[in-house]
Amino acid sequence: MKILLPVDGSEAALHAVRHALALVREGLGASFVLVNVQSPANLYEAMTAHDPD
Repeated sequence: MKILLPVDGSEAALHAVRHALALVREGLGASFVLVNVQSPANLYEAMTAHDPD
């Protein structure tokens, strides 16, 4: 079984990850796929973003 865990840095996402880990500790044979979910950048953020390269 695979569990998809969307995370966004919120307390609710952290709670979901902790809950999923608790299920695994209780014997649920599963693997996790974490997906970082963020709001799209607006035009200003996109134009002023710094490219590290």
